[in-house]
Amino acid sequence: MAKKKQKKIMVVDDDPHVVVFLKDLFTDAGYEVVIAANGAQAVDTARRTRPDLITLDIVMPESWGPRFRQALLKDPDLAGVPVVVISGLPASRQIIPNASAWLSKPADADALLTAVRQLIG
Repeated sequence: MAKKKQKKIMVVDDDPHVVVFLKDLFTDAGYEVVIAANGAQAVDTARRTRPDLITLDIVMPESWGPRFRQALLKDPDLAGVPVVVISGLPASRQIIPNASAWLSKPADADALLTAVRQLIG
């Protein structure tokens, strides 16, 4: 029987504590995880790794979340990738209105996994 392909989640966040939390959470749930520490790095990482879902912080150095989201939407290969915004910024729904889900920092692990499973299985 063929092994089911592991779904890949890209974590885009500049806070190392958040990155470790999300990486451990997703890995323990059976997902492959790739990391990008800022929005500028995230575009190249997404193109190279082709994630099934992206978690995105809003405020980051070099290129903030909305700029990264706009770059994704302009790339036909990445435009359909679900984006889950995880931010401490209260207006994140207005800043990235077309995100697949929004969670406030600190993200609740159960709520986050529920959202991810609903979006990519």
